[in-house]
Amino acid sequence: HAQALTDVLTRGLQLVAINLTANENSQEIFETLNARGTPLTAADLIRNFVFQRLTAEGEDTKAHLADWPFETEFWEKDVSVGRYPMQRSSLFFNQWLVGRVGDEVSPRATFTRFKQYVEQLRLEHGLNVADLLPVIRKQAETYEAWTRAADDGDRQLSRIELAVYRMKASASELLKPLLIWLHEPGRDLPEDVITRVASIAESWLVRRQLVRLNVGDMG
Repeated sequence: HAQALTDVLTRGLQLVAINLTANENSQEIFETLNARGTPLTAADLIRNFVFQRLTAEGEDTKAHLADWPFETEFWEKDVSVGRYPMQRSSLFFNQWLVGRVGDEVSPRATFTRFKQYVEQLRLEHGLNVADLLPVIRKQAETYEAWTRAADDGDRQLSRIELAVYRMKASASELLKPLLIWLHEPGRDLPEDVITRVASIAESWLVRRQLVRLNVGDMG
């Protein structure tokens, strides 16, 4: 084993150094190189885009690292969505976008739609990525709290946590964009309204399942 490791390190390992000039954009080069190599997840591409835009906006990128909570085992874990595994962070961004734009967003289009949405916010509302990041972080933290609570067998679940638990039990993610939308910072809906809306939507979905109606187009 030691000889095999030595052979790999001395003959099989190749390193490439790319030296950039001051006027070259490292984030754009990163995105271009990886488009021709190992596919990146939607969350990887979004992270690269976000910090590229922060630099363009004149922001201190290091100061915003705390607003990016997705570098943990929880967010990097693959979860099943239908028949396909998907990184949880990429799934969150997809569901977050659906809640934001009010339209179906295919997993493959998540990164493209995110860029379009950011540009739309800039043109229509004058909002930059720096304005959006704290909102994403807060909703991601809420999303993680729901998920962890639903996985805790000893916890008395709230109505929303119970909905998340039931979705997990039925291998469904359909109501997540709605729950994210209901809890959007600044929307400030009363808790009883949130509970009522979630209950109505869940009841509608379960009734469709009980009578065996198609739920495949409910995204």
